[in-house]
Amino acid sequence: MSALRKPQAFLRIAGRRIQLFVKANAQAMITSSTEKLRNAFVKALGVSPDSDFESMAYGQTPGWDSIAHMALISEIETAFDIMLATDDVIGMSNFLKAKEIVARNGVSFA
Repeated sequence: MSALRKPQAFLRIAGRRIQLFVKANAQAMITSSTEKLRNAFVKALGVSPDSDFESMAYGQTPGWDSIAHMALISEIETAFDIMLATDDVIGMSNFLKAKEIVARNGVSFA
């Protein structure tokens, strides 16, 4: 992420000059959906951020057991502000499936 630049605009409210901070690249401020999903996996499963996420699967990835699975569901629901259906919770068997399920819940992975 790029750092915030110096104030680039000013606004006057009730005679006071207020500085507005403008980000050079607003997109950099928004974490991508894929990055949010990866972060959920990192937090819930304790894997490295440099892991090969697309090869992760329930029961095959160290630490991804039933307890960690529920922690992962919670992280995903919180990160994307969604509520997953029971069938989706049960069907989330790997990273790519998680991405598909989250996308079905209105999240864009552009």
